Amino acid sequence: MGAGVSKAFGDAAQLEAVEARVQNLTRKYSQFIGIQGKATQAAEKFRISQADALGDLVNLASRLGGTGATLDDVVNAYEGFNTLLATNKVASQEAAGAQLQLFQALGEGKLFAQEFNSLASQTPQLLDELAKVIGKPRGELKKLAGDGQISSQALIQALKNLREQGGGELENTFKGAFGAQKEFNKALQEFSVVIGQELLPVITPLLRSAAELLKIFGDLPGPVKTAAVAVGLLGTAALIAGPALGKLF
Repeated sequence: MGAGVSKAFGDAAQLEAVEARVQNLTRKYSQFIGIQGKATQAAEKFRISQADALGDLVNLASRLGGTGATLDDVVNAYEGFNTLLATNKVASQEAAGAQLQLFQALGEGKLFAQEFNSLASQTPQLLDELAKVIGKPRGELKKLAGDGQISSQALIQALKNLREQGGGELENTFKGAFGAQKEFNKALQEFSVVIGQELLPVITPLLRSAAELLKIFGDLPGPVKTAAVAVGLLGTAALIAGPALGKLF
């Protein structure tokens, strides 16, 4: 129960932090106003939690904000890539790694060799579409990436095309066990957030009080702290030994 409460509190606190980042993002880049609504749509479309979708979109928008990218650019890149991840049924850990590489490439303005290799292994269809966009044979892409000649604009266009082309296949992907698992995880995560939001007003003051107590303990003289730790250890030992002693007498 304690672990569940801790997770729920953490999930709710994470969503609160992401929502604060949204405010900072849209204050700096007004073209991203409305990103929360796009996150809600993406969460339903890809069977992921609202917090995860919003966090991902904010991360990508933060990287692209200074390039003059629009909200449509962010959504096209994010949904195009997630369409590939879903239709390829890429596992969560690998998907997170590939997404990080994509975000880095988009933020840098170019696709370099390291990002290219990661994307090639997880989403090979992206390379096929990218080759069409830039008008080069797929076999030349690795060298172009090594030379920094594949732009983020080309990547976004390729991802936009894949987003538009992959709608039907995406829905079929979620009809089986893969989709059921995704929907269950989404429901579980969002339930945890709801529980955590109810706990925030209760647990937050308790955490602040505990932090103050720890600070006070840290400021105590050394011998006092040593004695307090010893007393604590004796109390723990008594709790452990009590039932055993009861069996002997």
